[in-house]
Amino acid sequence: MQQHRIIVVAIAFALLLAGSSDLRADYRDLNSKGNQALKQDDIEGALKNYHDADVEHPGSPEISYNIGTALYKKADYEKAAERYGKALNTDNAGLQGDAYYDMGNSFFRAEKYTEAIEAYKKALELNPNDTDAKYNLELARKKLKDQAKQQQKDKGKQKQDQQKQDKQDQKDQQQQDQQQKQDQQQQDKDKQQQQQQDQQQQGDKDKDQQQQDSKKGDQKQQGQQGDKDKDQQQQGQMQQQGMTKEDAERLLQALGRQEKELQKQVQRRALKASNYSGKDW
Repeated sequence: MQQHRIIVVAIAFALLLAGSSDLRADYRDLNSKGNQALKQDDIEGALKNYHDADVEHPGSPEISYNIGTALYKKADYEKAAERYGKALNTDNAGLQGDAYYDMGNSFFRAEKYTEAIEAYKKALELNPNDTDAKYNLELARKKLKDQAKQQQKDKGKQKQDQQKQDKQDQKDQQQQDQQQKQDQQQQDKDKQQQQQQDQQQQGDKDKDQQQQDSKKGDQKQQGQQGDKDKDQQQQGQMQQQGMTKEDAERLLQALGRQEKELQKQVQRRALKASNYSGKDW
């Protein structure tokens, strides 16, 4: 059964010989050379001769059919079907039937089963007793159903795959969002801790400064109090010696001037001594 299917599906390689008396000899020779090359499986040689013949006698249904046959053997099924379509431009019912049949085979090989079914139907209209066309028609219908089922299956699988991918993408996005949230929380926590440390350091620094300022203030106040106590003591001693308050103040002022003058002399001596560079022995 499998061998029978291959035989009936394969194209009928009927080569039409030009027989009309109005065709020129060169056209007939080119067509004959193409037929001979095709019999020897020289597909490229056959196509060259057929195309040359088509140039000499354009629009010939027979040449178009032969070109379609060569293209089919070359497995160029869609172009073969196109050439078989051009071969239908004839009043020869037998040629039309063969062209439709082989067009159906070309579409079948190209997995265009809907077009193949229509071509086989046309072939059966011209030749209702063509058993190969009947068989291939039923086979094309079965292939079309199988193709539709496979397409539906592929579509369902594609949908499932897409849903699975969408679910995975959603999961990945949620994980990414969660990770970003955790990272942001950690950054906020680190920032808060750093701010607290900075505030603690600044507070300790301010406290130390306050303590230093307080200590300096206490030392200054003690110095002022000492000077005041000293002045009061000197005034008390003077008063005990029989001096009036005014005499005591004048004496203190004089002592103050003498003390300042003495400090200046000490400073001048210190500056003069600092200029000494040593003796050169």
